[in-house]
Amino acid sequence: VLTFACKASAQPSLIMDDETQTLLSNIISPLFKAADIPFNKNKIYIVNDNSLNAFVSGGNYMFVHTGTLINADNVNELSGVLAHESGHIAGGHIARQKLRIEQLQTLSVASLIVAGATAAASGRGDAALAVMLGSQSSLLNAMTAYQLQEERSADESAVKYLSATGQSPHGLKN
Repeated sequence: VLTFACKASAQPSLIMDDETQTLLSNIISPLFKAADIPFNKNKIYIVNDNSLNAFVSGGNYMFVHTGTLINADNVNELSGVLAHESGHIAGGHIARQKLRIEQLQTLSVASLIVAGATAAASGRGDAALAVMLGSQSSLLNAMTAYQLQEERSADESAVKYLSATGQSPHGLKN
């Protein structure tokens, strides 16, 4: 049984636990194989944080919060989380998200320039503010829609990987 404490004011840290690392490796390895992702047990990390979360980063690194490990009712729920994160890796979501953010930042700067030009041309700051707020709102909506699309894609991939490894997708429901 694992017990961890995470101070609210402290920055979460990575922890080492051979038994948990082995469990995670045993779950992730077949999922990565189904997803055609190279598996490296040294790229799996446990984050000392009580929140329910897991995430991936570039280079096929996977991070699982202790809160997820502790609160999973069974291995199937944990497998569902890890399959979902595998979907993000296989889908190239990290690299694509970076590109999307760069595109939206460029559009944001362009909207500020248009707002400034609007203010200069009309002499009305309220018109510039309206242009800026409308543009920023549209960009935020675009990013939210993009992120939802990535999450749906990761879920669809997770179902596929779980099925390919003979596991139930029911763990994804939670």
